[in-house]
Amino acid sequence: MDNSNKNSDIEIMPHPIETASANEVECCKAILTKANQLQYQLNKLSSKIDGLHLQNQSEFIDASLQNFTRDLDNQVASIKAIQNMQAEEFEQKLLEKDRMRLELLDALNKQEQSHLQETEKLKGQLEARDKRCLELEQQVETYKSNTEHNTSCPICFDQWNSSAAHRLVALGCGHLFGDNCIRNCLQQVSECPQCRARADQCEIRYIYGRPV
Repeated sequence: MDNSNKNSDIEIMPHPIETASANEVECCKAILTKANQLQYQLNKLSSKIDGLHLQNQSEFIDASLQNFTRDLDNQVASIKAIQNMQAEEFEQKLLEKDRMRLELLDALNKQEQSHLQETEKLKGQLEARDKRCLELEQQVETYKSNTEHNTSCPICFDQWNSSAAHRLVALGCGHLFGDNCIRNCLQQVSECPQCRARADQCEIRYIYGRPV
């Protein structure tokens, strides 16, 4: 029997597991320690074998190898059990991460829909405000046009004044004009330039108190 390698240590390295917990690491260390103890026992058995008679060596070796093989199988089974447990735990963590990812995506989609609804609502409000502003601008232009028309002579379209030659006057029909404009018109045609009613310069009346 060759015992040249009987003193060599059998080094059993634990399986690298990135996500191993503290208890799992301790278990792997215990397995490694047990394997080293088995190696030590194997070396002692080898030493004993050297002192036995030749006829007893074969039986002793077979029994020792069977015990060693049984212990080694138990250690391998323990390592596989740990690996299976770690694989299941890793799979559960992956499933949990997938669930969290789906929940996050759903929340983001709902938030996006909410933002789109808010955007559409604000867009509608802006359009309504722009429409209202346009209506107000049109009203202002209309009021401005009416004001300018009410404060302007319908003959020359210039604004009348309160004391000069173009002061505000009225005919008997009630229409308003600038003084010099209506006098010039009546010298040519004796009728109101607006309603064509009969009119004369003697009917001209000055208007007081009207804002100019």
